[in-house]
Amino acid sequence: MNKLHNFEVTENQIVHSPFHPEYINIGDGMTAKILVDNEFIFAQIIKYSPFGIELFIETDKKFMEGEEVSLLLNIAGDEIEYKGLVVNQSKESGEKNYLAIRTFIEKSTQYDGKDRRQVRRWECNAEFLPTGTAPNPLKYNDHIVFRVEDLSSKGVRLITSMRNKLIATGQRLDLSISLPTIGSVLCSILIKNLDTTVRSGKEYLVIGGEYLSPSNDFYTAVSEYLLNFGKNVSVESLRKQGFPIKNVSKWLDFSYAKTVEEYEKVLHLRMENFKTNGKLPPTAKPQDCGDKYDSKSQILTVKKDGNIISSARIGLPNNFEDSYYNQFLDLKTIIPDIQDIIELSSLCANPEFRGADIFTNMIAHSALVAIKNGRTYIIGGTSGYLVNFYVSAGAKRTGLKYVNPRFPQLESEILIMNIKSLSLGYGIGIKRWNQIYPSLVKYMIQKKLIQPTPLQNMKINFYEKMGKFI
Repeated sequence: MNKLHNFEVTENQIVHSPFHPEYINIGDGMTAKILVDNEFIFAQIIKYSPFGIELFIETDKKFMEGEEVSLLLNIAGDEIEYKGLVVNQSKESGEKNYLAIRTFIEKSTQYDGKDRRQVRRWECNAEFLPTGTAPNPLKYNDHIVFRVEDLSSKGVRLITSMRNKLIATGQRLDLSISLPTIGSVLCSILIKNLDTTVRSGKEYLVIGGEYLSPSNDFYTAVSEYLLNFGKNVSVESLRKQGFPIKNVSKWLDFSYAKTVEEYEKVLHLRMENFKTNGKLPPTAKPQDCGDKYDSKSQILTVKKDGNIISSARIGLPNNFEDSYYNQFLDLKTIIPDIQDIIELSSLCANPEFRGADIFTNMIAHSALVAIKNGRTYIIGGTSGYLVNFYVSAGAKRTGLKYVNPRFPQLESEILIMNIKSLSLGYGIGIKRWNQIYPSLVKYMIQKKLIQPTPLQNMKINFYEKMGKFI
């Protein structure tokens, strides 16, 4: 009997526990060397597991039990150097010495209060765990099947069967990961650590891996999965960790405020935005952010996990007296028919979700409201960097400026969008058009709201095809 970590166990258990080791034959694609007197010498592998190795070596050197040794392991071309503890050495027939080495050395679990994680890790939703496979480097037509338990911008933690024993720290694995509702992505990892865990009374191998040159497509797919299924995930938190998150709207719920409770949440979101932007003083309250035009309008909301993260007001005035913007200036100078417009106002978003495609999709929803109500134009008032955003979406600057008495320090400008013209690709770039108008133009053609000429159809088809490459 031998002792290791204060437990009395058999020699085989000390070397490989909790694994049953794999017998290794010459030609299996796994070789080893051991450092003896500052030189790596060949060692014949007898048995191997992720936590231990048994060797035959030709040396007269005496190893002490518990002595640290250096190994050079080659697995299917991956050369890996690591250390282990000698468990036993015995003399065999001839010149060969038997050596048993424990390569898994438990780290101290004592916590000193410091968080050493360099990147944030997100646990995967237990009901929608990503799964995948990786070719076994040493076995023909054999695959390592795994599930993903957490993800970060730098690496991944995998859970797999204890039968996958031909794995080592420092080894490369080529993964094919299936992300629920997203699809399959490819990525290679370098194994950084190995451990075991117990799930529902069954033991599993845990693989901690670091990405090797992940592609932008991989990062995009992972960020979309995390946004849809991760816990406490926002656009800003993903962006801070290096994820190129842009397209998020398909994972969000676009609807309208239907209850008093939802309307109060919209007012609270407006208040937080207006305070952040300096429009309102810190003492402002939610009720300071509503007015009579709310009751005459549709309040578009965007929700994630049931929480309102963005909102906009869509007004459909039937006369100039009902117009929100006409209270600040005379719209008749640019709009001869008030019943041919909708008004977009009070746009706001949770800062954690800014910078994605939420506002472009709000424009798309507003454009659909306009078309369904037989209206051609969207007008809105804005200032600062949002002016350039709306212009990129096809809005035209009118030069008409106003000051809302509630925000006397801020001058805004009226912008106008011709939905029918923009839907046909006039006055808008290919990228923005593909973000806003493809579904809308199909709807308008189907409902015979527009009848594009052959030349216009050619332009629409060209925009759609080019959008796949931008």
